[in-house]
Amino acid sequence: FSPLIGLVMSQPVFAYKEADLQRLLQTNSCEQCDLSGATLVGWDLSGASLNGANLSWAYLYKAKLVNADLVDANLEGARLSDADLTDARLVGARISLAANQQDRSPTKTFGILIQEEGDYPEITSFDLNGTSKYMTSKSGKLYKSKRGELTRYGDYVRNYPDLLAAYKKSTGITIDEWGKRHWEKYGQYKRNRKLKTLPAFEVVLDLNHDPKFRSDEEVGLLSVVTRNNLIYLSYTIQEGGDTRENVYLVVDEYSEKMKRIRTVVKIKTASFSPVAGTLAFDRLGKLYLSVGEGSISDYESQNVDSFLGKILRIDVSQEHPEPEVMAYGLRNPWKISIDSKNRMFIGDCGEATIESVYLLDDLYPTKPYNLGWPVFEGTKRITDHPLRFADTLAPIYEYKHHSGIGICVIGGFFLDDLGVYVFGDYLGRLRLLKEHENGRWYEVHSQSTRGVLSLGMDANNNKTYMSGWDNIYQLVIEKEKINSYPWVIVCNTTMPDGTVNNSGC
Repeated sequence: FSPLIGLVMSQPVFAYKEADLQRLLQTNSCEQCDLSGATLVGWDLSGASLNGANLSWAYLYKAKLVNADLVDANLEGARLSDADLTDARLVGARISLAANQQDRSPTKTFGILIQEEGDYPEITSFDLNGTSKYMTSKSGKLYKSKRGELTRYGDYVRNYPDLLAAYKKSTGITIDEWGKRHWEKYGQYKRNRKLKTLPAFEVVLDLNHDPKFRSDEEVGLLSVVTRNNLIYLSYTIQEGGDTRENVYLVVDEYSEKMKRIRTVVKIKTASFSPVAGTLAFDRLGKLYLSVGEGSISDYESQNVDSFLGKILRIDVSQEHPEPEVMAYGLRNPWKISIDSKNRMFIGDCGEATIESVYLLDDLYPTKPYNLGWPVFEGTKRITDHPLRFADTLAPIYEYKHHSGIGICVIGGFFLDDLGVYVFGDYLGRLRLLKEHENGRWYEVHSQSTRGVLSLGMDANNNKTYMSGWDNIYQLVIEKEKINSYPWVIVCNTTMPDGTVNNSGC
């Protein structure tokens, strides 16, 4: 595994046939055909039918692909500089493009640099904005940073034998201070040196000591968030019998010394999947909890008197807070986040058709948002129900639920310094969305990676992290390349009434 996960850099096979090019030229259609590496510079392919076509590494500079059907097409490595993709249909398309597409050299590609930070397994959430930093593992362990920020400089020295030997010859200085001086004077200017941005962590709480704690399937210790020297944890328990009917999602409040103060909320899910469980605070100090649909009834998400399939707001300043439903109609909002503008981004894992990203601009709406599930999965109607799509909140982005594309969206964070929303998919993909001046959101980058379990952000240092099943990584994205990257429309969905919906593009 290389820490640089950019474009798929394997050598392309130029397998296209001249007959396919002629067919495309004459009929403006070439579905399922192999055009990998084909030279289509400047071609007018407006309205072309290229459903499922292999266009990997094809040369499409300045090509006109207005309203082209590129559903499920393979565009990895395709040269699309100055191509016109207005209203192109790219649902399910595999896109992994270069910002500078004149060169196949990895140094010329645009990607997200992924740097390993530590071998902490099954990390389900991060809380990195305070002096003490926390992480949760699905297995039930709560991690806390050991000694604050300076620990990383000591680790930097220990990771390089020559630096450790040099430090041992010094006197009267700690390894952290020595490492900080060396990094600032020499290390940061050398490509072969890396400074981990996270400190070392230690386990400060293990829920496995509680016989009721469960970590089966999608449940376990799910999220941590801190505020006013208090720690809030969400996790799952089973009590009252060894059946799924007795599974609960719990949010507890702890002191800094890890003494449990109270249970804030306890919700019966009757299921190990999906239960969601992410916690987040808004700027006014209200706590939010994402809750999956559970297994009590098929339409529990649409029942506003139920807490399942919801985003709940909780006033933890109250002794006995009663959760409020802020959004409903969700299936499995595994990851949510609130940005500096007090907006909420939601990644809602689909069941079999669509993976969706939603944006709630106002956390205090006059009535709760309805995101449509289980009547709609994203923008696609999947059940016969009187609910109208116009009465739901459309996703800002969606992609096909498919074993080769993605199977569960992992919601991420909006990065103020870059102006992009970064998120992932459990199958192993990272994507970046950017809002256009027209108010619509567009995908500006997509790349393969290891399986994504969760994302985290240190807002104080503008650092973003990703966890897999075995390790955590820092994601490094270059701002200047984001700003020069071409806009790509990634969905253009025909609604049940025949109209075309672009609100989720």
